[in-house]
Amino acid sequence: MPKIPSAMSDIEEQSWLVRIEAKFKRAIDIKMPTTVDLARQLAKKYPGPYDINQICAIYEYLVAQWKYVDDPRGIEYIAPASISAKNLAGNCEDFAALMAALIESIGGQSRILIASSQKEWHAYTEVFMEHDCIWLNLDWTAHHAGGPLFKGTLERVIYPGLSIPLTHP
Repeated sequence: MPKIPSAMSDIEEQSWLVRIEAKFKRAIDIKMPTTVDLARQLAKKYPGPYDINQICAIYEYLVAQWKYVDDPRGIEYIAPASISAKNLAGNCEDFAALMAALIESIGGQSRILIASSQKEWHAYTEVFMEHDCIWLNLDWTAHHAGGPLFKGTLERVIYPGLSIPLTHP
C-alpha cells in the first residue's frame, strides 16, 4: 500500500479508508469461475469439508508463488481476485483480496485488516477458525499461517462475507 501522506487530515483518511473498503469488496469476486476454480484446485489436496489443511494449502501456494509488484504511481488499484488468480502478482492489497476470495470460495469466513505504521499502510487477511473461535493471520509477510501480526495501528476491518461472528474485535 502507499506511503502515508503526512498532510492527510482525519477526515481525508476516513474517506480514503471508505473508498479502499469499497474497492476490496469489489475485488473479492467469489462468483467468478477463475477464483472458485483456483480455490478448489488448491483445497482438493485435502478433500472433504472445509478445514485448516485446505486453508494452509491455499496460503502456502500463494506465498510460494506470489510476486510483489507495485501499483501504478498515484493510483490505489486493487485487482479483482480472478485476475490475481491468473497473474499471482501485485501488492499486499491484491494478495489480501485474493486470499480472502479463495477462503470464501471454499466455505470459510475471512476478513481484511488495514493497518498503518509510521511509514506505510498494509493490508492482510485473517480467517475465522470456528472450532477455536479465533482469527488466524494469513499475512504473506508472516511467511506461515498464524505467523506474527503486522506491527502497526489497526485502522479498518473489512468483512467480505455477509455474516460477522460475535467474536470480532
